[in-house]
Amino acid sequence: MAFAFQDEWSDHESNGVSFPIPRPLGLGTPQANLTKLLDGSDPDWVGYSVPWHPHSFLKGITHFQFFSRVKALSPKNTTEVWVRFRRNDQRFTTEMLGSLADHWRRMIENYVPESAWNNEQLPKRAIQAAKEGRPILGYSTSYGYPTLAMHLEIKKKLPSEGVQWLFMRARSTEIKNGRFDAEVTIMDERMEVVALSHQISFITKSMQIADRKRSPKDSNL
Repeated sequence: MAFAFQDEWSDHESNGVSFPIPRPLGLGTPQANLTKLLDGSDPDWVGYSVPWHPHSFLKGITHFQFFSRVKALSPKNTTEVWVRFRRNDQRFTTEMLGSLADHWRRMIENYVPESAWNNEQLPKRAIQAAKEGRPILGYSTSYGYPTLAMHLEIKKKLPSEGVQWLFMRARSTEIKNGRFDAEVTIMDERMEVVALSHQISFITKSMQIADRKRSPKDSNL
């Protein structure tokens, strides 16, 4: 059983005390040239998509394109990515934020040196996949991370037509006895906070699915 709560408010309707906080929350700037991300010319970031498999719990993120730092700057308890839809005609809307916040919490992989999904190995695999014009190999992570409880606070409504880009950072405070927490921050292109989420998840055994190389024509499956 999982519990989810959502709060939503509009800053245009509020007039309380406000103080600016440096962005992006003390971990070094994630700002990137988004045009260069798309054509692969930004030397500091690498893009990748995840292959689809009917039995993989990662299939929910196969319609996204992620961008990670080539050289990880964040600590092990943190992951951060820029994300967009693989299809150019799709955009993120406010209604999608809860699902998106629940999709990217792979901090545990950073504590598994042999994991293909940690902050060191993932960019290397992404660079190789980009050279070969295919999604990265890998249908399963080291563990599964089912959500036990989740709270989402929407800080800023996205425009009705949606946005192409969002930045996500997930950070864990404690990983203990098969559970971990995640503080997820979602920002827009201007590095303004769109949503905050606090989650508690289990760490479970993950069904390992053998990799197979996919041709570029498979990348849209």
